[in-house]
Amino acid sequence: MIKVICNIFLFICLSIAIVSCNTKKELIDDYIISLEVEGFEDSTQVYFFHLDKSEFIDSAFIKDGKLQFKGNTNEPFLARIQTINGKLLLLWVDSSKITVNGTFDNFINSTIKGSSLNTVMTKYRDMQSEMASRRDSIMRQMVQLMSLEGKEGESEAKRKYSELNGQANELDKQTVKIRINSIVNEDPSYYTIAELFYLRNDLSKDSLQLLFTKFPESLRNTKKGIVIKTYIDNKAIEIGDHFIDIEGNESDGNIRKLSDLKANYILLDFWASWCSPCRQENPQLVKVYKTFKDRGFEIYGFSIDANHNAWLKAVVKDSLSWTNVQDANGSNSTMAAFYNVRAIPAKFLINSKGIVIAKIWSGGDLERVLNDEFKTVSH
Repeated sequence: MIKVICNIFLFICLSIAIVSCNTKKELIDDYIISLEVEGFEDSTQVYFFHLDKSEFIDSAFIKDGKLQFKGNTNEPFLARIQTINGKLLLLWVDSSKITVNGTFDNFINSTIKGSSLNTVMTKYRDMQSEMASRRDSIMRQMVQLMSLEGKEGESEAKRKYSELNGQANELDKQTVKIRINSIVNEDPSYYTIAELFYLRNDLSKDSLQLLFTKFPESLRNTKKGIVIKTYIDNKAIEIGDHFIDIEGNESDGNIRKLSDLKANYILLDFWASWCSPCRQENPQLVKVYKTFKDRGFEIYGFSIDANHNAWLKAVVKDSLSWTNVQDANGSNSTMAAFYNVRAIPAKFLINSKGIVIAKIWSGGDLERVLNDEFKTVSH
């Protein structure tokens, strides 16, 4: 069975640069992104998504194959340009005039010029392009094979599934190798520190430390650099370890610590409003909470939503009545880094002695574990 995770892919804050001219203040656009594309219909709406803020910050309509986005930033950030019909492109945004040339059929691999960050990014993107296509094809085949469960030919489907899974794993290894090479061979930049951030769970502590020392202090002190440093300085939480105390902001802005909760069992649940698997698990989590809350079970929901309003709406819509906190740093949360969380959902069950007794993958798993635990306690 395929576990769907939300890779947590997200980057740096957007702000507005304001310059003063005598007593008058005016906005100066310090980035201009010009798209020149083929195959898109006129009036196609294109959205500009800030990955670190987890929100759309602009949109425009294609006219005669062209459109522009303009704005201001005090630090580079990763953005996604996308259409409603699923065409998308990743690019770095910095104080540059950036030109994108692409086609409808291969928009994801468009040429991006005018920014050194994008020059390096597209270089390594193109190295991985063929492997990414092959992996997508393999994953589609694996999903089809899953539909044969319990049907004639199931044993052959399982054999083929295992074979395809091995191929996907091999492609993943090759991809990681290419990405590590970018960190080793290219000059330090926001792109390479971000690559090290994403690969932090794929590397040993020694390798992570060695590559981290390559970066100047200015990049080590970025949000992603601080998360990497947190990984290096702390060992991964394992079953049998004492929990690490973390904190987040409740809806009213008050800080609430994990240690503030007192119960026989506490589930530490890392999630986000934009994480589809997290949201799909929430109804089951609500059911389990109602079943066990009067027996000394509590949940500490820790959201890595950068978007405060999106988090609040999800809490209300999904009827999450337990303790909920947010870290507006999003995927750059050092709190989540204490638990080596790179992908969500991620759940840790803690007993009354503060010991992590289980890593939970689903609401069904949680219900089984709690049933066993409470039976043991009652005896």
